[in-house]
Amino acid sequence: EEAQVSAAGWRRSLRLPAELPSNDWVHPAIQIRGDGMPFFFVNRRLIGAGPLRLTGLDRSTWHVMLQGKSDGTELLVRRLVVWRGARLVPLTWSLEPIDEASHTFSVWASGEKSVWASGGYRTVWHFDGTSWSPQPLPAETQNTNTLFGLADTLVYIAGQTGLERFDGERWSTILSGVGELFGIWGTGPSDLYVSGDGRFLHFDGRAWTDIPTGLSTEFNADRLLSVWGSSSTDVYAGGYDGRILHWDGSKLTQVLHVPGEYVHRIHGSGPEDVFAVGSNGNIWHFDGSAWSWMDSGTTVDLDGVFALSPMEVYAAGSRGTLLRFDGTSWIAENSGTGRKLYDIFGLSPGSVYVATQGAILVGTR
Repeated sequence: EEAQVSAAGWRRSLRLPAELPSNDWVHPAIQIRGDGMPFFFVNRRLIGAGPLRLTGLDRSTWHVMLQGKSDGTELLVRRLVVWRGARLVPLTWSLEPIDEASHTFSVWASGEKSVWASGGYRTVWHFDGTSWSPQPLPAETQNTNTLFGLADTLVYIAGQTGLERFDGERWSTILSGVGELFGIWGTGPSDLYVSGDGRFLHFDGRAWTDIPTGLSTEFNADRLLSVWGSSSTDVYAGGYDGRILHWDGSKLTQVLHVPGEYVHRIHGSGPEDVFAVGSNGNIWHFDGSAWSWMDSGTTVDLDGVFALSPMEVYAAGSRGTLLRFDGTSWIAENSGTGRKLYDIFGLSPGSVYVATQGAILVGTR
């Protein structure tokens, strides 16, 4: 439902990341809270907030899509479209079968016609907009854990034998001999981070550096299960013993430790909005100053989290548990399945993918 809001003559210059291509049309977005405060995003990345008032809106959450032209550092807004937010328009969820005999632990997509899924023994699948097809992996590949992509010609998978990369034609092993890997994230092919049994490694385009964590590298002792960052100087790794480590570009620091718990996945909309989910329904949030525990309303293990924005965050876990955070509280959604849900990837506010046993749970609006 679109708001009847006139944006004629409304223009605003926003400071944007320098890596935006000069003179290219871009589609950033803002979300406006009920109190009128907007949050500005580019490619799901929080840029900042600022005072702005639009007339004709009620006090629920609204989304605003802007279109403008970038000169490399600024965007001049030319077009404004406003529609009612996710609080009143929930996603509709449906199961897309892949292979009932296999698990699907991780998912990543470059578009609705290119979705990747992995999980289980030597298993990677690709969806081309019509059907799913298995992908041939190197002969030495064993269990596959986590997918991460930068483009369809740069897809990575962390697993039991190390790290594999797809270059658009074939898969090849690019890192081995460091034990099983679980987490992977990066800003580009020359800035990758992976985690495993007590290990946190960085690739700078030339070589891998094994960054000391102070943790045991013994099998299944101090496992780091997830990696996510907002930049190369703001990277998190989380795992066993409720532990989260932070990399600032020069050193690792432990920022959270909850003995007896697990951190299964980390994701955020920006450096001041980071979520971590784990065992027993635990969710922790970093607001730019400190980590705090959040009441998820459940005690089941949570295995996936993805933040589309500070006001639209999804978490998933055991027994088909699917939660949505609206900026204020976590709300249970009807996933329509009792299967265990794993990794989440949000392509856009209207296209969210959740990995589950033998299928992908797809949310659309």
